[in-house]
Amino acid sequence: MKIIVLFIFLKSFSAFSEDKFQQYRKNLALAPTNKEVCFLMIKDLENKPSDAKILGYLGAFTMIKANHQINPIQKLSSFNSGKKLLEKAIQQNSTDVELRYIRYAIQLSIPKFLGYNAELATDKKMMHNYLATSETALQADIKELLKVK
Repeated sequence: MKIIVLFIFLKSFSAFSEDKFQQYRKNLALAPTNKEVCFLMIKDLENKPSDAKILGYLGAFTMIKANHQINPIQKLSSFNSGKKLLEKAIQQNSTDVELRYIRYAIQLSIPKFLGYNAELATDKKMMHNYLATSETALQADIKELLKVK
C-alpha cells in the first residue's frame, strides 16, 4: 500500500515538474481579455529567477499589457518592451519550441501594422516539426494554436 501511495505521489510530482509552464500557456490565452490575469502574470514572472522561458513569457504578457492601456504611447511602449524581452529570450535559446510557440501566438493576434510578423512561417514550421516527437502538454497546446491559422 505504501508503495502505491509513493508511486502516485512521485508520478504526480513528475507530471507537475514536467510542464510547469502549462499554466502560463493557459493564461496567455486569457490575458488579452482579462486585465487582472495579465497583470498577475507579469508580477509573478518578475519575481521568478530569470531563464529564457520566463523571460519569453514576461515579454509576451508585457506585450499583451498594451491591450489594457488607454494611452497610445504607453501601449506602444509596453508592446516594444515586451517584444525586446521575447526576442532576447529566443536569442538565448533559439531551439526552444515553447518560445517559438509564444512568439507565434503573439504574432497571430496582433495588428499587422505593428510589423511584428516576419517569423510566422519559421515558427510554424518549427512547431510542426516538434509535433513528430513524443506527446506532451505543449504539443496539445501547439496543435490547438495551429488550428487557428
